[in-house]
Amino acid sequence: MLLLVFLLLYPQINIYSQVLSSNERELKTSINDMVINNLLFSGLFDFNIHSRNNCFLSTPSGFQLDSLIFEDTDSYKNKIEFKYDQPINIDSIIFLTDFNGNWMPSFALINTYQGSYLNNTTLKSWTGDEFINIAQDHYYYNDNGNQIVIKSDVWDNSVWENNLLSTSHFNSKGAKVLETNFIWIDDEWQKTSKTTIENNSDNLPVSNIFQIWENDSWQNFLFQYFYYNELNQRDSVITDSWTGFGWQHISKISIERTPYQFINLIFLWDVDHWEKDTRIVYDLSDQEDIIFAKCEYNNDGVWEATNSQIVIPNSNGYLLYLLTHRIQAYYAKPTDIDDSPSNIVSDYKLYQNYPNPFNPSTVIEYSIPKAADVNLVIYNLLGQKVATLVNTQQAQGAYEVKFDASKLTSGIYFYTLTAGDFVQTKKMMLLK
Repeated sequence: MLLLVFLLLYPQINIYSQVLSSNERELKTSINDMVINNLLFSGLFDFNIHSRNNCFLSTPSGFQLDSLIFEDTDSYKNKIEFKYDQPINIDSIIFLTDFNGNWMPSFALINTYQGSYLNNTTLKSWTGDEFINIAQDHYYYNDNGNQIVIKSDVWDNSVWENNLLSTSHFNSKGAKVLETNFIWIDDEWQKTSKTTIENNSDNLPVSNIFQIWENDSWQNFLFQYFYYNELNQRDSVITDSWTGFGWQHISKISIERTPYQFINLIFLWDVDHWEKDTRIVYDLSDQEDIIFAKCEYNNDGVWEATNSQIVIPNSNGYLLYLLTHRIQAYYAKPTDIDDSPSNIVSDYKLYQNYPNPFNPSTVIEYSIPKAADVNLVIYNLLGQKVATLVNTQQAQGAYEVKFDASKLTSGIYFYTLTAGDFVQTKKMMLLK
C-alpha cells in the first residue's frame, strides 16, 4: 500500500545523509530500511508472488490473511486484522495495540473498489469514540490494468488537501520502466524523486537508478543491480550510492530460499569488502504463505534481535511494511466458499491446515477417491509420533479432522496422511 510507503519514502533522504557520517548501530539499521523501502516503493522486491492486474497479488494456497501479531524488541505488541467484502477484496485493515492484555484499535485502512480494481484507500485514526480521517490514496489505471497514478491527500479539519503524487510508465510487455514522485507545495506539484528501470529480455528488472530533484535538475542518489537464478528468481540486489564523482557500494541483499524459508541477508560495504549486518527470516507454509518472520543483526558473529522492516504480502495484493522484530501471520478460508464435505472426489488430496499458525487447535482436510485404510498422524521435529487423528477404513469422500494441541509445546509439527499407496506430509506451526 503506497499510502504507507509514501510515509516511509520521503524521510529517507535525511536518514541517508546521517548514515554517511556515522557508523552507529541505529543508523546502520536505518540505511538497511532505506534500501529496502526503495526496493519496495519501486515495485521491485518480489516474494515469488503472482501478480493480478498489477494491482493485486495472489498466493496459491486459497487462504486469505486473517490477522498479524507483531512484537518489537521492547516486547510491545500490535495486531492487524483483515476484513473482506468478498474472498478477493479487503474491505478494511484494522490496527490494534495491546493495552494491559486487551486489543485496542488505533488506526484503520478502509478500501473501496471499482470492479476488481482498488479505487481508494483511506487511513483513519481512532479517537476513543470513532475513526477520523487522516489521509487517503486514489489509484488510477491504464487500459492494460497497470497502476499509472497514485494521488495521496491529507485531511485538514474538513477538506482533503493534495499531498503526494506518483506516476508510472510501463513498456509494451507491462513492465514498469519509470516512476516519478511529486509533492504538493505552493499550490503546485513539485518533483521530488524518480526511478528509471531497465528490464531484460524476460521483462525482469536488472537495474534501476533512483534520483532526487535538486537545484532544478535530477541528481543521482542510488543505483541498484538485480541478479537472478536459472528459474528467474531474484538472488541478490546490490545498491550503490552516488558520491558526487561515481558510484560506491553501500549494501547488498542476498536472498536464500529453502522449501520452508525465505531469508534476506543484508550486507554493508566496509571499505573493500561486504560485512554481514542484518537478516530477515521468513518461515513458509507448504503453500509458500509466510507464517512467521523475524529480524536479527550480526553482533560479532552472533545473531541478536533487532527491529527492521519486515514485508508481509497477502492473498489480496497488499504489501505491508512493518518496523518490528517478529511477526506471526494467521490465515483463514474465504468465508463465502462452501467447504462442506463432498462425496464426489477424483483424486487424493491433503490440504494445508487452517488456521496456521494455530493455538491451540486447527483443522486438517483431506480427500480420497476410493475406499482405503486411512492413517493421519502428527509428528514433532524429531520425527516422534505425538498424535494419531485417524486410523480406520474410510469410503470415498472429503473429510476434515480437528487437531487439539493444547498439551503440546510451541513449535513446528508435521502431519502425514497415508491412504492406500498415497502418502503426503505437510508442515504446521503451533504458537502459544
